[in-house]
Amino acid sequence: MIAFVVPLFAKDLGTFGTTYGIAEKDIITEIEKRASETDWQRKFEAEKDRLRKEAGMASMSLPPADKDRSYYVDMTYTLDKDIPKVDTTGKIIGVLYSKGFTYNPLDYADITETYVILNGKREAELQWFSKYYKDDYRAYPLITEGDAFEVAEKLGRGVFKLDSQFRERFSIENTVSVIYEDFSRKMMRVDVIKVKDEKNSDNNISAVSK
Repeated sequence: MIAFVVPLFAKDLGTFGTTYGIAEKDIITEIEKRASETDWQRKFEAEKDRLRKEAGMASMSLPPADKDRSYYVDMTYTLDKDIPKVDTTGKIIGVLYSKGFTYNPLDYADITETYVILNGKREAELQWFSKYYKDDYRAYPLITEGDAFEVAEKLGRGVFKLDSQFRERFSIENTVSVIYEDFSRKMMRVDVIKVKDEKNSDNNISAVSK
């Protein structure tokens, strides 16, 4: 059997089609070549335009504060519908929390971030933010007016637009307003701060101490 099989597989079956040698390019050379042919500045500008478009313009006009003041916001919430209880398969097996149940989310989790509401078109307010929160990356600037992308470049950090729901929840009426948790009260505190328009004058910039 072995004597029969070996000669069979050793038989020359001829040539089927044209054969070619392997001509594989050096991958590093190819990467360098393509990189040198790419207009990176154009791609960078296109990315900036994309980010600018996504960030957009904020256009919620709020007057600047005419005096310093503070107030508290109770975060207690009452359910307006039942929260179902489900088993491991996703089947509803009852009610976990009934409509009308009241709870304070701050009883379950602390908010360590600070939210600073300011006008991106008022240079004095941007300077004020940089003065007090330059190195505090738990402070999130939310602008009422201005180009979010340009403000982000000035402040050197991400900038968000104030939306109507957030404004309503915390009763925001003026800039600058600083929102943070009062841990002892389990409530959110809002410090409304008067920042005068005079430029480069520290004496005209006041802050409510936390």
